[in-house]
Amino acid sequence: MDEDRAVQLYREWRRLRLALPEKPRLATDARLKCAGLPFGDAFSVTAQQSIQDLGNFVNSFVFNLRRLRALTTLVVGLDENEQFDVVFELALPLAYYCLEAPAAIKGRCFHDIAVVSNHANGRLVPSWPDYGELGHSKRELAQYMAQFWDSWPPLHRALGTLNNAAYRRATRGFRNEFHHGAPNNIAMGSRRKHVRLPNGVEMLTVEAPVSLQEVVDALTPQTIAAVEVHERLVNLFTEQCGAMANKRIEQNAKS
Repeated sequence: MDEDRAVQLYREWRRLRLALPEKPRLATDARLKCAGLPFGDAFSVTAQQSIQDLGNFVNSFVFNLRRLRALTTLVVGLDENEQFDVVFELALPLAYYCLEAPAAIKGRCFHDIAVVSNHANGRLVPSWPDYGELGHSKRELAQYMAQFWDSWPPLHRALGTLNNAAYRRATRGFRNEFHHGAPNNIAMGSRRKHVRLPNGVEMLTVEAPVSLQEVVDALTPQTIAAVEVHERLVNLFTEQCGAMANKRIEQNAKS
């Protein structure tokens, strides 16, 4: 593809993206909705950083999926050589990013929930042990740390919709195979796959690539889920902040 044609296609891609009819839902709650803790308080700083970082991540996911959605229209009508160039240079980097995003957002949430909840519990529960640095926290630890809070059950349910079984089926387990095996191709190029049938017979099959439209259709509900998770996360940290602020007011009233 020559430079003039590349510029022409880029302009068309940008026009298609700007012309998308639906307005994306974004993670708009970027600040901790709580007062009553002193400036620079460790809980407030940690919770605020989590809210901001995850909000930026979620919104980047949403916008990159819109860019990928526009590419699904752009490639229609291109010849095979131009399709290859557009897919290889533009679509694949966006597809890889977006396919990784649901699991990455979910993992980051579990970590932050554990860390921030540990902060809150340590101040509010006299017998709460010192867990020190939590390192990479997973679902079980996040659930243990946050289980006492009213905002945890709806957040936990929302997290269950991210990187769930339906999403993994719709993308044919792409992310797992990308990290642990040989993933299917995206948009073009079939692959041979070794399978074992229930009767014990082994054979090679030819598997069609995951189309760009399949990727977009599978990821669209995931962007909605990611925004909801962020909103529920803000609610949890706000509840915790309010409880600590109330305790501080009570302590000041006694002194």
